[in-house]
Amino acid sequence: MEPKNDPMRDRLLAEHLPDAGKFTQYRKEVQSMLEHNERGRRREKRGMWLLWGFAVLYTTVFLLLSGLWHSTPERQWMCSLAMCAFLVVMGAVEVVKHFVNRSRVEVLKELKQVEMQVIELREMLRPGSNA
Repeated sequence: MEPKNDPMRDRLLAEHLPDAGKFTQYRKEVQSMLEHNERGRRREKRGMWLLWGFAVLYTTVFLLLSGLWHSTPERQWMCSLAMCAFLVVMGAVEVVKHFVNRSRVEVLKELKQVEMQVIELREMLRPGSNA
């Protein structure tokens, strides 16, 4: 089964390829974008751990104090559930968001590496190149 010559596909693929002279500039831009994404991911990781730590610490302290202040288990249960459920869910959402963003950055990094390799191979196979 031979691939058919699709001029629209070729035109769209060629649209995103940098010129031969702009390849080093494009490489620097990609490297800068990947570094920016990595810094953002590290910042998000610190924020996620701080938020999760705050949620766990606040929930623990609140549960201990509500056990001391309320004499009946029903009041303790309702108060604890009302105050702590939101924080725990919010912390869990931040953890999941961090894992999704981490995976997105890793996939983007790998995709850009493959793209750079394809561009370099095209440059090497170009008839007028010196490689």
